[in-house]
Amino acid sequence: MDYIRNWIQNKIHIVQESNKERDHFFRTEQDEIAKKNLGLLQEISAMILGAILLFVVITPWIVKGWMLDIYYLPLLTFMGGFFLFSFFYGKREKKKFETVQNACTLFCLALFLSVILIEVFPHTESPESFMGLCLVAIPMIFILRIRIIVTILILSESIFLILVELFKNPRSHDIFTTVAALVIGLMVTWIILNLRVRDGSAKMHYRRLSRMDSLTGILNKGTTESGIQDYLQIREEHEPCAFIMIDVDNFKKINDTLGHQGGDRVLEIVGNTLRSVFRAHDIIGRFGGDEFVVFMVNIQNEDIIQKKINHIREFVQKKISEDYDYEVTFSVGVAYTDLPDTSYDKLMLLADEALYEAKAFGKSRTILHHMNHNVYQKGQKPLMMVVDDNEINRGLLEVLFADEYDLIEAGDGHEALGLLVQYAEYVQIVLLDLIMPTMDGFTVLKYMRDKPFFKNVSVLVITGSEDSGEKVRALGATDVVTKPIDEERVRSKVKQIIKENSRSRI
Repeated sequence: MDYIRNWIQNKIHIVQESNKERDHFFRTEQDEIAKKNLGLLQEISAMILGAILLFVVITPWIVKGWMLDIYYLPLLTFMGGFFLFSFFYGKREKKKFETVQNACTLFCLALFLSVILIEVFPHTESPESFMGLCLVAIPMIFILRIRIIVTILILSESIFLILVELFKNPRSHDIFTTVAALVIGLMVTWIILNLRVRDGSAKMHYRRLSRMDSLTGILNKGTTESGIQDYLQIREEHEPCAFIMIDVDNFKKINDTLGHQGGDRVLEIVGNTLRSVFRAHDIIGRFGGDEFVVFMVNIQNEDIIQKKINHIREFVQKKISEDYDYEVTFSVGVAYTDLPDTSYDKLMLLADEALYEAKAFGKSRTILHHMNHNVYQKGQKPLMMVVDDNEINRGLLEVLFADEYDLIEAGDGHEALGLLVQYAEYVQIVLLDLIMPTMDGFTVLKYMRDKPFFKNVSVLVITGSEDSGEKVRALGATDVVTKPIDEERVRSKVKQIIKENSRSRI
């Protein structure tokens, strides 16, 4: 008895697991299933229409006196309607899974109804020809839930048997052949659907592997990028989000000290930590090497970002200390925005600039930049950026150029780079002071030189030292003026640079 009970329980467990697997298949593969079913609906309806027309042409030559009777009209009407539906609905970019499933279910019911009419009423003394074939073939055509297919088969066979009993004689042949076909059809339903589910599960598995970074178990670069881009397209207006770039400091030294196996272990720990710290619906990926990206969606509080980053630092260091006597630190750059119509490229560039600053300031720190409202629109005056820690100097330059330019101001290099990332396509010239706290003009020039995004932005350096000219030109500065500021000289230099820029764009 125990053996029988265990056997029954085992079979029940297998059926339950099979049901779960099928439900998962239909939930996760809806787009693929809808696409395949719609294509099959169009092909099968076209084939049946073609077969009927061929039948009409050929049969009179074989069976003398045969003519197409009224019972074939429903089949022609149904197949023509389903062909037109599948043809025009297939042209839509967005296809609803439920709509296609309902259409395929109605197709099966309409086909069975048409076949039953043809089999029962025109020739009540002739044995059935197509009903048994349909009972076996229908389960192999569309990808439908098993309960739908079983219901269609049993309902159709029941209606057929009732009509055979009422109108056909002899009827034993039709009853025997179609009941046998029904049994085979139910078996085919089970086998075919399970094979499709297993095939779909295998595809999902390999698709998942192709999206993953094999070492860390998080998304690879391509999947991360496409996931962020897709989110930005469907994101609700003013929904806060953050693009976080995380770089392991001195990773080459880690490899040299711990070996490549130790370096891989560090990356693996970072990947596992990111998965545990951030939410399931945040996008977490590895961009390659020792660089990781997290895209936080729908952030309720900006402070959460820093708390999570601190948690990562503590947790990773704890795990590394368990395996190695070594300190691992991170540099983190964050781009935060709640603006609508935010582009992936600008967010990534802003986060990358923040990461650059974090590493430039000695590493093991976090720099966060806010995406600002775009106050400048094409068609207005040219845009000039003034970067100077001295408020008096900024005020002097603002008075000097306010009539001819729209101006944005920055009090240090850190603020300047954050603004430049957002307005580089509009800024025609930057007036840049060299000596500033937090980040000086030399660092700003180095960053701009390394980023093609800023290649069309001209920089006029304002410096108190005449010896800086050669150095800043080597870093990409267009020209230099020395302090104290000579208004006419600065105005002349700016006009000359803008004029040369206009010529180069022609």
